[in-house]
Amino acid sequence: GFLFVVSAPNQYLYNPAVQIKFSLMAIAGLNILVFYRFAYRPVKAAVAGAAAPARARTAAAISLACWVGVIVCGRLITYFRPPYHWCFWC
Repeated sequence: GFLFVVSAPNQYLYNPAVQIKFSLMAIAGLNILVFYRFAYRPVKAAVAGAAAPARARTAAAISLACWVGVIVCGRLITYFRPPYHWCFWC
């Protein structure tokens, strides 16, 4: 996705699907940090076969939702292209 934006920024930076995709990727990245800060130690200390702590399950659900959203938005990028005449310098 980053290479697409670098190659044609006028086409992708104003695309709502790209904006949502990058926002979801940022949220997923923050979710990783929150997981390792608050939920990793209890998961690491848990015995095999025990239920995961609620914080870990919540982090997993957020991560899954974000990455599914990233995939869906990646597929939607082509449907939300701005018209070629929308900016005079393009």
